[in-house]
Amino acid sequence: MTYHEYWDGDATMVKYFREAEELKRERRNSELWLQAAYFYEALLDASPVFNPLSKKNKPFPFRSEPIPITTRGSREQEERSKKKRLENGKEAMRAMMAAINARFKEKKKGGEVE
Repeated sequence: MTYHEYWDGDATMVKYFREAEELKRERRNSELWLQAAYFYEALLDASPVFNPLSKKNKPFPFRSEPIPITTRGSREQEERSKKKRLENGKEAMRAMMAAINARFKEKKKGGEVE
């Protein structure tokens, strides 16, 4: 708030500027907390590398997408994960079908039909 706004402006503006500043501080606090959550997760993912007694010396993979902070983001992430699982299931079924078809072709070539 400028000198002019404070002394010559509307008196209620002080209240709104104070509320706006409080909202900015809360937002900044949330941003810093989220950043700390990313650091913490990254350290946990890298921790097997730092433990010499661990049998698994490779770090866990880094998060592929950001942590959702809104309900819409959560829903979108959930939909993407469902779609990914569905695609993985389709690929597994295609691979299984190809393996079964290959077995039948081998049996036909060999003359054995069960």
